[in-house]
Amino acid sequence: MSIMRDLAKLAAEKLIYTLETPREVRREQRARRCVKREPWMTRYFGMLPMSLHVWWSGRRSRRGKNTPGA
Repeated sequence: MSIMRDLAKLAAEKLIYTLETPREVRREQRARRCVKREPWMTRYFGMLPMSLHVWWSGRRSRRGKNTPGA
């Protein structure tokens, strides 16, 4: 029963905060959070996705040069 009380208290606090703060302040905070955070691909998989992308794009450009008659 204590867990439900804690959840209800947390939800009430979030609701009150949302209602009391101006929309511009909340948007500014959200924008700051998004800028500060690194992309999810890098966060979860490190440099592997970026290295695969570089390799794949280089492969694609080399394939066009090796075609006969080009």
